[in-house]
Amino acid sequence: MKCKAQKTIIYNPEFTIAGDRLRWIENASDGLRIVGTAHEIDRNSLAFGYYMDPLCEFEAVSGAVLQLPGQAGEARFVPAVADPFNDDCYLADFGDVYAAPGHDCEEAKRDAARAADGMAERYAEAEREYLTLETAKMRQEEARERICDARKLASALVADMRTCGHALPPSIRDTLRLRVRALRADVASAAKEIRDLTRNPCAWLEGAR
Repeated sequence: MKCKAQKTIIYNPEFTIAGDRLRWIENASDGLRIVGTAHEIDRNSLAFGYYMDPLCEFEAVSGAVLQLPGQAGEARFVPAVADPFNDDCYLADFGDVYAAPGHDCEEAKRDAARAADGMAERYAEAEREYLTLETAKMRQEEARERICDARKLASALVADMRTCGHALPPSIRDTLRLRVRALRADVASAAKEIRDLTRNPCAWLEGAR
């Protein structure tokens, strides 16, 4: 019988988000102690979490505190952000260690929790800004496609009316004219959306809320 492969902690390369120098850790509990979320450590002053999507409806991210192996009789804590999409994975700042004697480390733990809460807030804000810009770009591209499709269809309808307009019943000609006007209005509306999003990438949020 084959044994399950043991998970081992993995420290990925350092990178920077919102000014914080972080490393993504996989299988963190295999080498570190997970003390808890920032909110669990200091419920009175720290948030439960921060939304990462621009509409503040879906995934939220929270601060967490990890404990390193002790050194010189001191307990050592590092602030982190819990990865909401992957179990036992964290973004940790190993350059910001909070140490205290092992028998009196509650204040160091709370200091790490406060730092982790700030990291989570900055991380969520950066993610919201990124998703806002990406959504604006996507909507602009969709608007350009609508303009292209509407212009092609309007041109085809106008050409058909010129070719066989006299052979069409008046009601059909009127319907086609109305359709062409609607398509041109769609082009104008899509062009306005592109201009609005170019000036203000957050403009799409007003209609989404």
